[in-house]
Parts: sequence; C-alpha cells; structure tokens
Amino acid sequence: VGRAWRQALNMLKGGGRRVGPEARGNAPFNCGITACHIGRTWENAMELLEMMKERNVTRDVATMRALFPGTGEGISLEEEYMEKLIDYTIQQGLEMDKTTLRGILRTYQRKGAWQRALDFLQKCKKAGNDYLSPHPPTFSKRRLGDMVRSVLTDIAVGLVERDDMSSAIGLLKTSGSGVEGYNSVIRACIPESKKQRAIRAYYALNQDGFQRILNYQNIWKRGNLRSSPSDVILESGGGGGEEDPSLRLLERKISEQAASLQWLAVFELMLKARDTSKQPSTATKNRALYAYAKTGKWELALVLATNMRERGEANHETYGCSLAACDVGGQWERALDIFNDVQQMRLRPTALIYCGAIRSYDMLGKRQQALELYSQMGALSLRK
Repeated sequence: VGRAWRQALNMLKGGGRRVGPEARGNAPFNCGITACHIGRTWENAMELLEMMKERNVTRDVATMRALFPGTGEGISLEEEYMEKLIDYTIQQGLEMDKTTLRGILRTYQRKGAWQRALDFLQKCKKAGNDYLSPHPPTFSKRRLGDMVRSVLTDIAVGLVERDDMSSAIGLLKTSGSGVEGYNSVIRACIPESKKQRAIRAYYALNQDGFQRILNYQNIWKRGNLRSSPSDVILESGGGGGEEDPSLRLLERKISEQAASLQWLAVFELMLKARDTSKQPSTATKNRALYAYAKTGKWELALVLATNMRERGEANHETYGCSLAACDVGGQWERALDIFNDVQQMRLRPTALIYCGAIRSYDMLGKRQQALELYSQMGALSLRK
C-alpha cells in the first residue's frame, strides 16, 4: 500500500524471519501479488504462485482476485500479461470465482474478441472447469453458467451492432445459448429508438389490462372447491385403501382455515398432519400453499412446495402458489427462478404463474420482459 513493493516482494521471496517457509496463511502472498501489479513486475506474480504451491499455501478466491485486479466489469491488466496469467491458472487447474470470470469475459467483450472468449472457455473445459455445461452438478454451478451465457449474449449483441450477424449466431450456437439469447440478438436487430417507441406504444395500448395483471393478488381467489378432477382421486386416497376419518377431518379444517387466509392456523394443522399415518392430499397441500401465498409467507410456501416436489406431488397449482408467495413476499428473483424451472420442465404455465412472473419482472424494473410475457399470455388465451 505504501508503494514499497520491492521490500514486500523481497520479504516473501527471501523466506526471511517475517515470512518463512513455515507460513501457511495466503494473505502475505496475496499482498505480494498485489505488490507485483504495483511494480509492474508481472513475472514475479507467477513466481509467487509457484512458491505458494511449493509451500502448500492455499490458492483460493482471494488469490484469484489479487491475481486479476479489477471488477466484474473488466480486468485492469496489460493484455499480454493477462493472457499469460490465464494460461497459467488454467494449467494449474485453479477454479475462478464469479467476479474474476466475469471480469475476464467483460474484458474480451470490450475488445469485441468473441473468439478469444470462446477459446478461453474451451481451455477451462479441457482443464475440468466446464462453465457452459448443460447439466451443471450444483446450483452454484448453474448460476455461474447462467452468468457466462449472459455475458456471451451481450458479446453477441455487440457483434450485431457491428453488423457481424454470422459471428453473433455462431457464438450463440457454440455457447449453447437458450431462447433468451436468441431473443436478445433478434431485438438488437431493431434500431434502439424504434424499439423503445414500440415498447411504449404496446404498454399504452394494453395499460389497463397490464395493470390488472399486476394487481392479480387482490383479484385471485381460490375457494374451498376442488381445483381439478385429479384432486378428487387424490382426496379419496389415490383410488384404493381405507379412508382415515381423522385425516379427512383434519383436511377439512385446513381447507376452512386456508379459505379465510388464517396462515398460522393452517401451519399448525399441517404440522399436526405429520403425525397421521397418511399424508394429506395434494389438493389440501395446495390449499395451504394458497394461504401462505396470499399472506406473503414465502418461506413456508417454499418448504412445503419443495417437499411436494420430492414426493412427486407438485402440479401446476403448486408452482403457481409458490411463485405467487415469493412475489407477494417481495422475493422477485426467487419467483423468476421458479418461473424458469417451470419453463425448463416444459410445463404449460397457468395464468397464475404468468401473473406472478410478470409482476416480478415489473417490480425489478424490467418492464420489457414483463410486456413480453404479457404478450405470450395473450397468445395462449390466459388473460381473463
């Protein structure tokens, strides 16, 4: 920090009294890498990384951020040196964190170097870090892959703006981009001024209907009736076996309390239902979800909906109620995650699912996406 970078570097490389071979913490080394950047002695940074490896010092997220200074919007390093560091970290099998990965891709985006961005991701894949895997093993990996595809879509849009449509399409195909990526490129083909005028005109034309959708939680009613013929089968025990009178009485109480939105009473009755020999029907659980959704108890809704998915009981109403619960509870990003799950499972969204997703987009300031879903909703004849 005091610009005495040579002294800091010598303390590490010399293995003196202050930082000897027995040191295991990586903070001094991370600071040493920063000293290399200050002194513009790029080759010493890789030397320190080798030293960390020899001394069994952990090279973690903090090391990556010291190695690639900057933000998620770009890396502040000379181009040739950045490429050398990228090659080194890939060869060593070091996994990059989200900020570093995005910063590198954004740097390529600024330069319009889409082929280098793809080459970089291909090198990572060969080293065992496939950031574009269609079947990521964990939720965090899926989020990381979504971020990478989002940046690549931005690069593709930039190519369209440079009138390089063939490269943009090639980038989307290579990166395995979904419908959203292609939609972004298609939208980029329309002049920005006309596009914004079109959005404003579409909103003005449909303002009353759109506002009614945004107010769906005050209009949406779910009475004490069965929601579909399949619920009749489920409520009778799946078509076989003896009825449990105590469970049927409990289900009736849950339905009554849910209809009057007494979420706490519903929650207590659902806890009591755990002690019975049989589970409440899907219809009864959906009624509980309705009460949680209308009162914005999104945590309870997600716990119940997750349990129903694990048991293979979840249906359209389950997803609709859990999405609505997140929306009413102000958890708009979570609501859109559920909407994306519905799309990935190729389920036909209901009016409730569309309403919750449209309002979540609008609350996040994404009016264009909200209007696109509103248009889809009309095409599917789901507006009522």
